[in-house]
Amino acid sequence: MRYLKSFVFIAFLVARFNANAQSGAIIHTIDSTHNACLTKGEHVENCARVYHAKLDSMVKVVYNILRIRCDTNGRVKLLKEQEEWEIRREFYKTSVTNEDKDLDDEDKKMDMDDKLADFDRKRIMVMLDRMVY
Repeated sequence: MRYLKSFVFIAFLVARFNANAQSGAIIHTIDSTHNACLTKGEHVENCARVYHAKLDSMVKVVYNILRIRCDTNGRVKLLKEQEEWEIRREFYKTSVTNEDKDLDDEDKKMDMDDKLADFDRKRIMVMLDRMVY
């Protein structure tokens, strides 16, 4: 349920604001919330999980908005690009899992969530840069 609220909030932000001009502000808000959570020092493993969930939701929202704005050829190209990105993301996830063998389980989860959030964040920025008015 919490993730659904995050998804709705992100969808609202992206739909409400001019996506390209406000992309920095939206990402900044999510980053600021994450940093504030980490600064508290309580349940930091949850901070990474929530941050990753928000950015994962935002990837889907931005993708769907961009897809709606594309013509038929653009949609085909975007779909192919998204499928290739998802394959790279799965490969990245596997490689991150294999490089964190010296961490305990909670630290592994937190590290993976942080790294995947960063991977998602880069994808969001690429898609937002492609949006036209």
